[in-house]
Amino acid sequence: MNPSLFYLALFSAGGSGVLSRYLLTQLTIKSGWTQLPFGTLFANISGSFFIGFLSLWLVAKMNWGTQAQIVVLSGFLGGFTTFSAFSLETIRMVEANQGERALMYVLLSVMLSLMFCLLGLVVARRLM
Repeated sequence: MNPSLFYLALFSAGGSGVLSRYLLTQLTIKSGWTQLPFGTLFANISGSFFIGFLSLWLVAKMNWGTQAQIVVLSGFLGGFTTFSAFSLETIRMVEANQGERALMYVLLSVMLSLMFCLLGLVVARRLM
């Protein structure tokens, strides 16, 4: 893939990931899930699963090249998941004297994201 096409694909994938995360956040808010920033939480958990799964699947089963993997893993999933939004949301909860809520959000985000990344790897290995 020529460099210009690669950069355009990476840019588009990142933008698609960001848009997907935004839409997921709006969906959780409209569904009444407002106790925590569930859109970001769900994006980080599902993104962790898919980065674990696809990091193996795209190579072993799909035989994708390095640039295509970067577009999907770093581009789309990098745009979809975010620790910058997670960090800001956590700090805002702490500043609003919602320390217990912030702690619950941090623990859920980190533990579930790690577990789902591992789950993605396990599922991919079993399917290969």
